[in-house]
Amino acid sequence: MSHKHYRKKRQGSFLSKFFTIVIVVCIVFIVGLWGAQKSMTDATRSGATAAPEPTATPTAAPTDIPAQPTDTPTPQPTATPTALPTEIPTQAPTQAPAEIASSALVTPSPENAEKLASAVRPEVVEGFLPVCDGSVTQEKVYAITIDDCNQPDNLRKMVDLIASYGGHATIFPIGENVEMCKKVLKSAWEQGFEIENHTWSHCGLYNVDDDEMAAQIWRQNAAVSEALGVDYQMHFLRPRGGDNRYDQRTHAYMRQLGYYGIAYWTQVGLKVSANYLDNHAQPGNIILYHTTDEDLQQLKELVPRLSREGYTFVTLNELYGLPANETAPLSDHSQVPALASYTRFPQILRREDYLHDVLLVQKRLSELGYLDENYNGYYGKDTEKAVRAFQQDNGLQADGLCGQATWNALFGGS
Repeated sequence: MSHKHYRKKRQGSFLSKFFTIVIVVCIVFIVGLWGAQKSMTDATRSGATAAPEPTATPTAAPTDIPAQPTDTPTPQPTATPTALPTEIPTQAPTQAPAEIASSALVTPSPENAEKLASAVRPEVVEGFLPVCDGSVTQEKVYAITIDDCNQPDNLRKMVDLIASYGGHATIFPIGENVEMCKKVLKSAWEQGFEIENHTWSHCGLYNVDDDEMAAQIWRQNAAVSEALGVDYQMHFLRPRGGDNRYDQRTHAYMRQLGYYGIAYWTQVGLKVSANYLDNHAQPGNIILYHTTDEDLQQLKELVPRLSREGYTFVTLNELYGLPANETAPLSDHSQVPALASYTRFPQILRREDYLHDVLLVQKRLSELGYLDENYNGYYGKDTEKAVRAFQQDNGLQADGLCGQATWNALFGGS
């Protein structure tokens, strides 16, 4: 057989085998498929559960929501409503009631309160709002404050003088004087000056009852708001003569109204000369003036001198880095918010104090026969003598100071 003929015969044999294999494979596949279908049909008829279809997947829980741990019971729907009433009242005494808190336009933020506390001279006394008599700053700034405002024309001249040197000041009008000064006050406020509280009638606050104390502060602020045409949130109160500045009741009411602190001073203008003030100028000082002719004349001398030395004139808010007094649409101020209850903390009362707590001590000593009825909230020598006598009779250290032990003995710890 030739080589060519052998190759053709070999190729034909190979193709025959290949087609035979393909046919056999197809037959096996068809038989297997038929058997599987028959098994599935038989299983369904016998009641067996079929494997889940792909369409069942969406009914499962999403994979990004973790399952509840088996040892943590799922809260019942009634758990939250029943817990709230029992939890909230236990916290309420540490917070002002909602109707009291709403009397303030703004509650001092922790950041601003901390800023004031860190900048005030001297250091803040625990339990009290800051009593500000200057700022611990190296910046050459001076805070001019103007009290009472009995002479509107002089007030206008003072505002114009300070503004002409690019400065601002803080004005403390007596509430009863606001009406006659309202044009000047509004003009000053529009120029960036600040207006704060000096009580309604120049009252000392320490020797009046709770309602009158509240009215003295609230009515002055309300009068200024009316003059400016907006609800005006004040930040500072200056009691008459600086008396009462460490009175717990006053500080409690100030907190209630959203105030930041008591405005005291570093210097009183007319107590010394303009030369003295110039020679003792110090960054961060607060100087007090009134609107008399003499005050105006000294201010005309002092402002140019300090300006030449590089001082600028700022408000109390600017001195302490606080925001300007907040405003809101004018509302009804006829209802004076009552003083909310507050907790008294231990405080030593001593000679020269002008405080409401002194008045309470004097009243109690009078009831017990240690003091006559002629008292007014000033801790003078007669009060000190009465306290010492009471201490001797009650086995206390007779130092004439009314500390917590003496207070408890007088009031039974209440």
